[in-house]
Amino acid sequence: MSIDFYDREKLYREVWAESVTVVAKRYGVSDVAIKKACKKLKVPTPGRGYWQQVKAGAEFRRPPLPKFDASLIQHIGNSPDQVKFRENQESMKAKIPIKKPSSITVPEKLLHPHPLLAEAAEAFKKNRSGEREQNPVRHFGGKHLDIYVAKNSVDRAFRIMDTVLKAMTNEGYTFRYDERQHNSGVLIDGELLFFRLREHIKQAPHIKTAEEIADLKRYEWSHVPVYDPIPTGELKLSIEYYPYLPRKSWADGKKHQVEEYLAEFIAGIKMAAAHAKIETERQREEKIRQLEAEERWRIAAKRRDAELEKFTEVEKKASDWQRAQSLIQYVDALEASLTVTLSDAEAKEQSGYIAWARAKTDWLNPLVGRKDEWLGYRKAGG
Repeated sequence: MSIDFYDREKLYREVWAESVTVVAKRYGVSDVAIKKACKKLKVPTPGRGYWQQVKAGAEFRRPPLPKFDASLIQHIGNSPDQVKFRENQESMKAKIPIKKPSSITVPEKLLHPHPLLAEAAEAFKKNRSGEREQNPVRHFGGKHLDIYVAKNSVDRAFRIMDTVLKAMTNEGYTFRYDERQHNSGVLIDGELLFFRLREHIKQAPHIKTAEEIADLKRYEWSHVPVYDPIPTGELKLSIEYYPYLPRKSWADGKKHQVEEYLAEFIAGIKMAAAHAKIETERQREEKIRQLEAEERWRIAAKRRDAELEKFTEVEKKASDWQRAQSLIQYVDALEASLTVTLSDAEAKEQSGYIAWARAKTDWLNPLVGRKDEWLGYRKAGG
C-alpha cells in the first residue's frame, strides 16, 4: 500500500494501540513495511519492550504526533489494488477446506513404478550415453512428465515422482495428457493441474578445448557455448499454477529435502485444484452474464431495426401522401382548365385521362388504398 493511502493520524493511533505486527496484518503488508511507512510519515512508534512493560502494568505517555509536510513523502509498499487482491485470495483460501495428508515416505529403491514413471524411465534408457555426457541436464520425463534433472539425480528424481504419482492415484485422482501443454497433469474434481520436478542448475564459464579453438579458427560458423551447466543435485517440486497460492514450490534446503515435503505438496496441489474450481465457476458465471448481455443486445438491436423499418415506412407513406396531395391538386386544376370548346372526342379523351390520373393518385395515397391492374395492391393505413 502506498503511504498516500495511509491515514496518518489513524496509523498513529493504531501503532500505539496494538503491536506493529497486528497493524501490518490489517493492512495486508509486513511489519517492516508499516515501520517504513511510519518513518516516512514521521509517525512515532513504541520502542523495544514497550508492550511487555504495558502488560506488566506500566503506564506510558505516548509522544505527540509531530507536524509533517505530506509533499515530501515517497511511495512504498503495496497498492490498494494489490491489498484488495490479497484479501480476495485469503477469502478464497478460507473457502477451500484442504486437509493435510499424513506423511509420505519415499522408498530407497524404485519398485513397480507407476505407468507414467515407467514411460519416463524408458525414455531415459533410450537416450544415448554420448548425448547424456555432452548435455548432463536433460528432460528425462518423455512427453508425459516434466522431469528435468542431471544423470546423477535421475534415480532420486524418479523415486520422488513415482511416490507422488502413487500417492495421488491412491486418493482416487487420475492423470491426463494435454496436447497443448505437451505434459500430463493430475485431474482433481474436473480441474487439470500440472507439476514438475527440476534440478537447480548453476552456470560456469566455459573453458574452450583445443578442438574448439581449432574449429573456431577453421570455421566461421563454429559455435562454442559461453557457459556450461553445472548440476547441483538440488531438486525442486513445483505446481505449475499461475494465480496466487500460499505456496507453489518445495525445494531442497540446508535442513530439509524435497522428500520431506511431499504431503505438503499434495495438499498444495489440492488447494490449487479447489482454487481453479472456484475460478472456473467464476468464469462460467461471467460467460453466462456475457451471453445474457449479448442476447439482450441482440434483442435490442432487433427491436431497433424493427422500429427503424416501421419509421422508414411511415416516412415513405408521408412522402407518398404529400405526392398524392400534389397530384390531386394538379388533376383538379387540369380538370378546371378544360374548356367547352373541346370536341366530343377531345373531351372524352381528357375525361379518360383525368379518371386514370385520379385512380393512380388514389393508389399512391396511403390513406385510400387501391388495387391497380399493373402496379399491384397498396393497403390503406396510417
